[in-house]
Amino acid sequence: MTKGPAITVHEAICIVLASPELLQQPAVRVLLEAAARATLNCPSTPGLLPTAAATAAVPPAPAETDAADSSQVTASGEFDLAQPSVVVTSSDFHADHAGDRVKMGRGYRGGGGAQGWRAAFSDDQQHVTFWFPRMAQVVGVSTAGRPDFGERVTEYYVDYTTDGRTWRSVDDARIFPGNTDQCSVVRNNFPTLVQAVAIRIKPRRWIGEVSMRAAVHGWLL
Repeated sequence: MTKGPAITVHEAICIVLASPELLQQPAVRVLLEAAARATLNCPSTPGLLPTAAATAAVPPAPAETDAADSSQVTASGEFDLAQPSVVVTSSDFHADHAGDRVKMGRGYRGGGGAQGWRAAFSDDQQHVTFWFPRMAQVVGVSTAGRPDFGERVTEYYVDYTTDGRTWRSVDDARIFPGNTDQCSVVRNNFPTLVQAVAIRIKPRRWIGEVSMRAAVHGWLL
């Protein structure tokens, strides 16, 4: 039997993102997750593969609610806003550590570069910004470390903008807890929903270097 050409985990995930119905198949998820774990040498990789909701280009927004508390909002229309976003970083250590590596659901094998974004400098002036296709309602963010190395952000702030010029801090410059290891995903919902055209994650403390992966939870308006 003739074998087809081999593909990387990243290429396989890209195929799934282009055909979200594939992610509904349990066998597809099991195979991709196993391959990703082997590629990244992580015993557990929650959040490495996008959820079915995260693959939808523009899912319907959740039903309106009188509650502004984001913890009470249904996740039926929620997806990862980072996926269709344009990513802009304060700096990149190298082209193989660039901003596109910050998005969840990506794996790079062998010489494919870093398994996450890494800033060129390890100081509190570093940040990563997600510019959405249009105005969005944001519920919160998730972060993860760099699974191929012991680097992670342990604390961070989040800023947002509604006009692309004026930036405001989420919850009066609240310090959000980050990651305690390099593989697990930590989610933080905002106290109230945030309407924004862009979200900026600003690392405050880190282990090793300023390096991370991230997802932004919400829906487009």
